[in-house]
Amino acid sequence: MTMHPLLNQATTEITAIRSAAEASSLSADQLREQLLGKNGVLTQIQKGLGALSPEERAEVGPELQLLRLQIDAELTTREEVGTITELHIDRTLPGSGAAAGSVHPITAMMDEMVGIFSRLGFEVVDGPELVQDSQNFTALNLGPDHPARDGHDTFYVTDELVLRTQMTTLQPLELARRVKEEHLPVRIVMPGRTYRRESDATHAAMFHQMDAVLLDQQATFADLKGILTYFVQQLFGDDVETRFRPHHFPFTEPSAELDIKLKNPRGNAPTGWIEFGGCGMIHPAIIERAGLNPRVWRGWAFGMGVERPIMIRHGIRDLRVLTANPPTLFEQLGSLSS
Repeated sequence: MTMHPLLNQATTEITAIRSAAEASSLSADQLREQLLGKNGVLTQIQKGLGALSPEERAEVGPELQLLRLQIDAELTTREEVGTITELHIDRTLPGSGAAAGSVHPITAMMDEMVGIFSRLGFEVVDGPELVQDSQNFTALNLGPDHPARDGHDTFYVTDELVLRTQMTTLQPLELARRVKEEHLPVRIVMPGRTYRRESDATHAAMFHQMDAVLLDQQATFADLKGILTYFVQQLFGDDVETRFRPHHFPFTEPSAELDIKLKNPRGNAPTGWIEFGGCGMIHPAIIERAGLNPRVWRGWAFGMGVERPIMIRHGIRDLRVLTANPPTLFEQLGSLSS
């Protein structure tokens, strides 16, 4: 793909200024002024966006802004390192008087959820975050015209590549790989980041999910219900109720939604039934695509968010605080979970 002339000009001039700055030992402030200042080279180039067509602006504008952010981050790092050098701080010495850090609540919850399934003999696997459109949708029985595609509000990197919208995307890939390598039966858990173009108090553009898959010749829905009931009891204690509502997912048949209810909610913890995750028996078409006979092999799968149990356990109403990283909140979560 040919680079737009404006982007090419920006890259060339910025490279030249960086080289000259290294040769003359310019400070970070001086370099910032030459690159990003009012009369800086990148500022002047961005002023030229007005002469472009709307289509060109849509293509070039975000790229120039990304370039500005990258340069700003680089210069900020130079400034911080320069300050440390001037103060003659020995960064190899241990700190004194500072509060100890802690594991991020999302990481801690993911480790806890995975740990429950690891104790049940499930193997932890990971996979690509950037996948083919066909892997994210078609392989899960979501054809080109399937209405569920609209609800995913997907990040398309190209016409063919997308950021995975759910961890279930890895299920057909992993099943096919294990059938090929003759690693059967399958008992895996898949935690990771997923992406959708949405943001409000209960949704984020980047969020975390965990899927689990069991495939053998005796799998039943009763097994699935037992495993999930045990799982939520491990997370929230015996003081939790579960129910399974009939639902529809293109990649499981039959399908259900798992709801939970805390019998004695404390503080800001939610009351009533809460939708917790989706589950069901793996669709025969997916088993067949993996290279197995669906009349012989059966399996179940489920998927749920990682942020949701954190919100339920601690009574958090807006999940966005988990990525805003307020220190006071994390201190509270640390004391509550200890």
